[in-house]
Amino acid sequence: GGLIWRPGVFFSPGHAWLEPREGGALRVGLDDLAQHVLSRISEVILPSPGQVVRAGEPAAIIRAGRRRAAVPAPVTGRVHADNRSVETNPLRMHNDPYAGGWLYTVQPEDASYATLPRGDESRAWFSREAMRLSQFFEHQLGMAAADGGELVAPGPSLLTQSQWEEMTQSFLQAST
Repeated sequence: GGLIWRPGVFFSPGHAWLEPREGGALRVGLDDLAQHVLSRISEVILPSPGQVVRAGEPAAIIRAGRRRAAVPAPVTGRVHADNRSVETNPLRMHNDPYAGGWLYTVQPEDASYATLPRGDESRAWFSREAMRLSQFFEHQLGMAAADGGELVAPGPSLLTQSQWEEMTQSFLQAST
């Protein structure tokens, strides 16, 4: 569906990716589907090093124009580092979502993240999620993408506030 998937990372239901790092920490970022949900990112507010984040609870705030979305932590743990470069240059998240656009690293309280989809399982899930997002836009905007047509503006910018809230709830706040 035109979205970039990355092998070798775990994917959470809320569209965060997690990459194990040396020392047991996890680097956390938002996958390419989340980048499409949060098109035109204008501000990123990250958790601070030392802060405890809890799985499913807001850990970062992303502003996309006049709208904002709380991004839940995919795991419970203590934030080890944050990526200040995405706060000063939010476009970095879009330009390099799986490398330089990471959000923070967290020392997880346990290894429960290892049950999240990875490899072929995550690729199949990601493909289904891309289709689900396409269907969401078709339903909300009253159009069909089956003809191969392209939107003249990013789908999220065409949504009403209540549709935006439904989209971010459905795709970013999914249970972890």
